[in-house]
This record gives sequence, structure tokens and C-alpha cells, in this order.
Amino acid sequence: AVGAAAADANQVEAEFLERTVEGYFMSKLLRIVRTMHTNISHNDQDPAHAFPQLCGSHLSEAAAGSPALAFVRAVLVVFALDDKVEGQVTLLRRNLLRLLKVREFSKEAVFVDPCISFVLRDVVCTYCNEAVDLDLCRDHDISVDRRFACNVPTCQQPYNMVYI
Repeated sequence: AVGAAAADANQVEAEFLERTVEGYFMSKLLRIVRTMHTNISHNDQDPAHAFPQLCGSHLSEAAAGSPALAFVRAVLVVFALDDKVEGQVTLLRRNLLRLLKVREFSKEAVFVDPCISFVLRDVVCTYCNEAVDLDLCRDHDISVDRRFACNVPTCQQPYNMVYI
């Protein structure tokens, strides 16, 4: 009886997710992407529409594509994480790429992580002896604020840069 109830709950969840992706997200994303595609062109010179060049950025402007295409690729990667909505995500992908006039299986439709990673393993805080992995390109405190300090709430001491 417990197994049947769990199976029923999984089925209800899967059906809810399918309806949500097909109905709610499909219409909203089509509208958002259409607006982005219309208002922000690939050759737009407005600095507010440019891709940020952060630590670890490695894609050329051509590889990044238009802002609308980059948005579509990123959203689809997130939706593809759930196997329960695979069919709906495939349909969503097809419709969004068609809207942008991008072929579904073309090279430009494939998501490429825009930020490479550089991880320093087992960096030890000399104050509290906490060992952590620091991602120099993705950790917000390091890549944006240039703050190399221990993240333990009771410590917050700067790392010894000689050791790093």
C-alpha cells in the first residue's frame, strides 16, 4: 500500500510538472523570448545589453550568440535537469529555437558554459583550520569582491596569500 501511494504521488507530481511546463512556462517563455529577440538585437551597441566579461569568461561574441539565444540555452539546460518533463522540454526547445530562427540540432543551439572554472582544492584557513575548495572564477566573494577570506561565520579571517 505504501509503494502504491508513493507511485501515485510520483505520477501526480509528473503530471503537474508536465502541465506546468506545457502551459505556464511555454506561453511565458515564448512571450519573453519574442520580446527579447525584437528589442535586443545581436548587433546592439548598448552597453547595458552586452554580455559581462567576468573572471573565467571565455566565449567570443559570436559563440555567445544573441542575448535571447543565450537566455533560451540557459533556461533549457535548467529544465532538462528533470527527466519527468523531457518531452515537454523538447517541445519547448523546438518552439523557442524556431522563434529565434535557429535550427534545433545546430551548433549554436547547444549550451556551452560561459564561465570556465579554476578550483584550488583544500585551501586551509590558518586561523580555524577549515579546508575548502575555492573556485576562483565562480565564487562571488572572490571573482567580484576580490575577497579571499574564510567563509566560516565565526572566523572570516583572510587566507594566507603566500600559501595560496
